[in-house]
Amino acid sequence: MDYLHFESRDVPPYGEPVLSSDLQEGQIYFFLTYEDEELLCPALRPVVFLGRDLDPDVTGMVYFQDLASYLAGERLSPLTQGDTAPRSQGPLSHNEAEVFFGSELETNHVFEFDKALNLLLVCSLRRAARK
Repeated sequence: MDYLHFESRDVPPYGEPVLSSDLQEGQIYFFLTYEDEELLCPALRPVVFLGRDLDPDVTGMVYFQDLASYLAGERLSPLTQGDTAPRSQGPLSHNEAEVFFGSELETNHVFEFDKALNLLLVCSLRRAARK
């Protein structure tokens, strides 16, 4: 079996999340969080950015949908007057889709792929240092 060569790269020791103002509707992003306090167990989740302020009664919110349901054709339409949405941050199930929403000021876990990869590489170095 031939191995692929991945050229070495310098990575910053800090995250470079997408700025809320740079999010583009229909684009794929990655939620990168950690399951532990030592930042050794990352969780990576692909999502699609749906837009901002989809509930006309709540401003300053951003909305994402899980990638699997999006690719399966499940599309969530913007909320219209009279529809309700939860007022707290977190997932909202809609049939098989999951929608995630929260303040546009709290998107420090949203990354483009290469920036998420940088953090995964940093995590790999942290894990190796613990051995």
